[in-house]
Amino acid sequence: MLAIIIPLISLSVIRSWQNYFDATANQIDTLSNGFNQDIKKHLAPLNNQFQQRLECNKELINKLQTSDYNAKNLTNFALVRNNKIICTAYMGSLPTPIPLQDPDWITQKGVRVILNQDIPIFESQLTGRTVQKGAFLAFLDYQRGDSQTEFLWLKYRVYGLVNSKTAYSYGSEDFQLSDHTLHNSGQQWYELGYWLLKSCNNKPSNECKVIAIDIQQYFSSERNVTFILSMLLITVLMLTTIYSSRLHAWIYSLPRQVRTGLKDEQLQLHYQPIINMNDLSLSGCEVLCRWNNAEGNMLQPDQFIHVVEKNNQTRELTTLVVTKCIKELSFAKLLGKYQVAINAFPDDIASGHLARTLCRRLPVKYFSFFTIELTEKQITNFAALQEGVRQLRVLGFKVAIDDFGTGFSNLEGLRDLSVDTLKIDKSFVWGAETPSLKQSLVKHIVGIAKSLKLNIVAEGVETEQQLDLLRQLGIDFSQGYLHSRPLSISDYSNFVSAT
Repeated sequence: MLAIIIPLISLSVIRSWQNYFDATANQIDTLSNGFNQDIKKHLAPLNNQFQQRLECNKELINKLQTSDYNAKNLTNFALVRNNKIICTAYMGSLPTPIPLQDPDWITQKGVRVILNQDIPIFESQLTGRTVQKGAFLAFLDYQRGDSQTEFLWLKYRVYGLVNSKTAYSYGSEDFQLSDHTLHNSGQQWYELGYWLLKSCNNKPSNECKVIAIDIQQYFSSERNVTFILSMLLITVLMLTTIYSSRLHAWIYSLPRQVRTGLKDEQLQLHYQPIINMNDLSLSGCEVLCRWNNAEGNMLQPDQFIHVVEKNNQTRELTTLVVTKCIKELSFAKLLGKYQVAINAFPDDIASGHLARTLCRRLPVKYFSFFTIELTEKQITNFAALQEGVRQLRVLGFKVAIDDFGTGFSNLEGLRDLSVDTLKIDKSFVWGAETPSLKQSLVKHIVGIAKSLKLNIVAEGVETEQQLDLLRQLGIDFSQGYLHSRPLSISDYSNFVSAT
């Protein structure tokens, strides 16, 4: 937003300055055209009328005064003889003639221009700009206006080039240019605190106008503009802060990260060994999801699975886990050698999506090596789930109830699902090694499983005492940090080799 708004503000300000440039340039051109018209209509004809009688008599003075009255931009017409001003419209015949300065430049039409010529005004004497055509001379009637503009921050300079050299230069007294060139008409640039705009032409003469904006003085003088721009910028900054914060929160929100992460396959699979309690040999593993978010943090399933369900991405995640698991186990040459347990969403089992995915990606000969673990949580359609479990078992897959005891734990429902294995949640295993309510609950769960002739897996086994108790209770398989943490596919392959 800042990248867009700040240039737009700058462009609008520069555009405003461009308008001042156009107005000032037009004013200068209007004055220049007015001078040329006065020279043509009033100054030049005097030479024709008094060509033979260049004397300061009453007739000539009357004519000078008439020309002075009719001219719009020239004033104080005067007669020049022997390079001296001898007679003016205001003063008549001068008691002491005033010498002329050397001309600063001579136009193509022979008009001699002096930038600083003494001007006799009654009893005083000023310095001003004059134009001379033949024997007659007039003063330019904008002495005060040529050094100032309507605004103190708006300045200008006009210069002309003859044979690539500066013939004349005039304008605001407190503004000077470091370089006079004819090229780059329409150029805009910054120099010593000024924003400069330039316009040049080479017909009828090589003349350039440079309009300067004193930036600091502009913002100091134009308080309304400064206030509006400041408020606009502050508003933009506030909105940028608010919306960038919201945008950041949205981009890095967990729902969006999960949606993007699954699409980009940022998911990682870890494999936690499952040990046979009879001889402590390797029975297989459970496939566990780990997800790297946009900030580079690895999240556990309980931190993002609920978001996957909320986003309706369970099928996407199931497909990704199944595909990646089969691919990694095949690459490690472990497919078909040990049991593999995969967690599944109940709805994906009920809808048949999991069965279809497994059938498409897994050869039939490996079906019996896969156990599908379902949780008791969020079972929305028990009848459909029951049919989905039945289809999986008909195909040759095994089915297990995961985290038993954390859901509704309905014995009748457990019997109707006809599963193969029951997994005791780690929350019951931790602390069960000592006589306690947890120990009684574990014994009760084991009794339920044995009554249904189900295999039993204890999760979260971390100590030898827990392992001894579970062995005494007749539990078939053990899974937990005592045996191994969840491993990457390469580490799991090494673990298999070491057993």
